[in-house]
Amino acid sequence: MKLTNYTKTGSADRDIAWNSVAFKPIKGKFVHRSLTAAAIFDPNQELNSNWPVSTEINSPVQSMKALYDWGLGLADQGPLWNNPEGADAVGMSSKARCPSAKAVGECTGQKTWDAADKWAKEIKAGGWKPRADGSAPAHSIPRWMAMSNERPDPAAPASKAYADPNSYKIKSDVNVTFVVGEDGKIVDGSVGSDYRARVGNAHLPHFVTDIMQAIEADYGIPAPDIDYTTQDALEYGNVHTSHPYKDGDTPGQAYFPHFRGARLDDAKQCVDFRGVGGGVHGYRAMIGHKSVNDNVKAWVDQVNNDLETNHTVRRFAGDVYSMFFKNTGKWNNNMFGSMIGNAPPIWQDIAAAFCADGSVKPTHLEKNKDANPSDGIVFQSYMPDLYLYVDDRLTDNLGRKSNHRISGGDWRNFSNFPATAPNGNAFASCSAYHRGSGGNPWGVDAPVPFLGDGPGNRPGSVVHCDEPANKFTENLTR
Repeated sequence: MKLTNYTKTGSADRDIAWNSVAFKPIKGKFVHRSLTAAAIFDPNQELNSNWPVSTEINSPVQSMKALYDWGLGLADQGPLWNNPEGADAVGMSSKARCPSAKAVGECTGQKTWDAADKWAKEIKAGGWKPRADGSAPAHSIPRWMAMSNERPDPAAPASKAYADPNSYKIKSDVNVTFVVGEDGKIVDGSVGSDYRARVGNAHLPHFVTDIMQAIEADYGIPAPDIDYTTQDALEYGNVHTSHPYKDGDTPGQAYFPHFRGARLDDAKQCVDFRGVGGGVHGYRAMIGHKSVNDNVKAWVDQVNNDLETNHTVRRFAGDVYSMFFKNTGKWNNNMFGSMIGNAPPIWQDIAAAFCADGSVKPTHLEKNKDANPSDGIVFQSYMPDLYLYVDDRLTDNLGRKSNHRISGGDWRNFSNFPATAPNGNAFASCSAYHRGSGGNPWGVDAPVPFLGDGPGNRPGSVVHCDEPANKFTENLTR
């Protein structure tokens, strides 16, 4: 038995104290059951969107080939990502490497050239298509863009596979305890439960921070200050200051979670529980700090105005700012800024029951046409891959032993625009019955001027996607 008066989400408005506690012995078997849902961004994930090229969005994130051409055109040489039939883009390592430590003229500074050459080799090794056999590649766009996690060993327990916040994008843990009496029924008053919803680390790609620091070494232009502090970093109620040059970490931001604690049914055979949580990519939290935008923009201006930087270095600075750091302001909710920074939330909605006979069963109130199966234990956003563990071992979405993921990430629907795919997109309110895995439990909307939601927003309520009419403003209910 453990008593505590501390909670990360507490406001300290009220005191909690205990005068006396009594313990009553009972006969029976103590049962501890656990459930872990983990979401993994696979290194072989397809990143092709449904966006018409150069119409709805003018960004390399529209397809894997565009990202490949964009990276190669900055690092070495290759087709323009937005005009592949035109002249090639000339990148940093396609220029001569400066003969001396001081960069002068049209050559590329030595450290900058070396970092660009390393990046170019990674791009070429990864190509622009996922592996047809589904195996995990050593090099891929998700890897050099720092999007992916390592694929988990299916034989490893969840407690080992996801001990590090770099190993997942979101993770939900539920623990349930109860006592089964001599009559085979769960003893009244013996039920306990807890829930943790966590968001993993995102990362700035190594090529971004490496080349920024290389430009400082070669040209004497200080790398921009991109340190920042995230509220609800990795877990709701946690605060963390990030130093991306040190480790690349841009911790994901957890959104308001809710857990309805375990309840004993009338037959005293099962206890059911409900939990919903998740959050947003670390870039969204990062560029929510306007200082990051301002500092990187000022750095771009310095690079452009420096007489010794060549045009390839200047183009790199501008493109990296637009891709990762740009925030065009609150009035338009960053509609014209970083597309990755505008990414919608990812989430997990869990509803299940553990029973006295050792079974586990799903208990969602509605079916989800996008889930596998439609009445499974976990409903999840379109992205990324979903893995489920019961009692620390990998299972399918009905709690049966398995050796593989439940579902793969659906980038196309996740990246859809609401205007052209009103149900198959990740913005606005979720509803399992009407939208499947679309929308999100916080109703975070697309980044459109005035009415939408831009980076830095922190929702104060949440719904369960199988019961969207019931909004929760407290993290725990019974």
